[in-house]
Amino acid sequence: MQSDKEVLFVMCILQLNLLLFLFCYRCCNSSNYGTQWRNLYAYAGIQDDGTVISFGNPAYGGDGSCPSGLSDVAMIVGTHAAFAALQTDGSIVSWGHASYGGTSPIGISNVKSLYSTHAAFAALLNDGTLYCWGSLLLGATTPPSNINYNVQEVFSNHEAFVALKTDGSLFAWGSPIYGGSIPIHLNGNTKVIAVYSAYRAFCSLNEDGTIEAWGDTSNGGLSPVGISKVKTVYSNLYAFTALLEDNTIHCWGNNDAGGLTPASNLITGILEIHSAMTAFVALKRDGSILYWGGETDAIIVSGVSSFYIQSITASQTAFAFLMDDGTVKCVGAEADGGVVPTDLKSNVVSVSSTYKAFATIHRDGTISCWGSELFGGICPTIANGATNIKVIHSNYYSFIATKFDRSMISWGDSEKGGGTLPISINSGLYLKQIYANEYLRSISILSHVRIICNNKKQFYINDNTIHDVNPCVTCHANYSTSSFEFS
Repeated sequence: MQSDKEVLFVMCILQLNLLLFLFCYRCCNSSNYGTQWRNLYAYAGIQDDGTVISFGNPAYGGDGSCPSGLSDVAMIVGTHAAFAALQTDGSIVSWGHASYGGTSPIGISNVKSLYSTHAAFAALLNDGTLYCWGSLLLGATTPPSNINYNVQEVFSNHEAFVALKTDGSLFAWGSPIYGGSIPIHLNGNTKVIAVYSAYRAFCSLNEDGTIEAWGDTSNGGLSPVGISKVKTVYSNLYAFTALLEDNTIHCWGNNDAGGLTPASNLITGILEIHSAMTAFVALKRDGSILYWGGETDAIIVSGVSSFYIQSITASQTAFAFLMDDGTVKCVGAEADGGVVPTDLKSNVVSVSSTYKAFATIHRDGTISCWGSELFGGICPTIANGATNIKVIHSNYYSFIATKFDRSMISWGDSEKGGGTLPISINSGLYLKQIYANEYLRSISILSHVRIICNNKKQFYINDNTIHDVNPCVTCHANYSTSSFEFS
């Protein structure tokens, strides 16, 4: 029986002057994943027959620029203005703007995975070496052979890459002032077990429970002094938070974005931390929720208990909590969707977000939206097709909803995904998974043990039921699976 047509979309999510990165967190199995960026003006997708389609600005990999006949693709990743496809035979095909990696590398095979900064790609080969292409200033120079071996995983921020080797050592390349140069005392002298990314900084978690940060000092790239016994690290765009073994936290980076540690009476008994673009929330042992960052003082969220939360979704500074009873609670700036509409219906089954808006699906297949109109905060009406909605996906600027009849509607910025969809896209393709949660929207499942985001742990509504497709996987900054991670 022929399966529903599946489209794996690599969505545009990066703003021109403020590109988004994906976080490197640790999840239920404490492993880490690499990072990739996303295309700003174009989309690419894999159909169920293995062929690739693209649409959007052709100069950036959209309409007509995808190589004809491209098929047998295992994954697609993007930079700011180009795409790279990893084929099942281990070869690579790129398209889009040449300065952003849009020219296919020649003679490269046996590729295991792909990663990217906003203007360069890195391919990890089966033999543990790397090959890079794109912008030379942002990571396209392949590391020399004397260090380029035994690579286990790759991480990136906006302008640099970091490779974690099997012996726990690191090497970096790209912009040296934004993370492309490893601190001397880290290089080979400390065994690293995890790496985390901010916009222009990195942080390592070392085997002895210490941490080391480097890169832009205003972005969290200055190591905090005297911090040890660290269990894991979380990041948003401009700040890091370390969760310590005693279940307290220590924060550093931009104060307005959550880099200032809340008062000591607020930071005890912390079990889990979640990130928005410029804010954090922490779930505490007593069921209370601590919010900080977002250019405001740290507060305990009123009227919400983490014991009754199904999932958490984030925008720029706001978080939306889907409760067990199908209601939604929010915290954060109203401009970012931090205030729930008074007339929001209950029976919510899923929440999605853009940079400044949220959208929900109700059990009857209708939808609700709030936040900035420019980012999809006003829904299309039932008369315009907003009914029988199966799943909503989003990028930085807009939402795309797939209906049970497999047609689709979109809303938000009309030039960045919220306008009229191409006929070829709106004629029976089923949008099952999307590579576009990225930095700003993220969905997590709460268990106080693991948090799984919606790019590695996908949710879709089938016969009005939510299904978890890929249980207990990590959601760290991995653009190969895309993410906005929560751990």
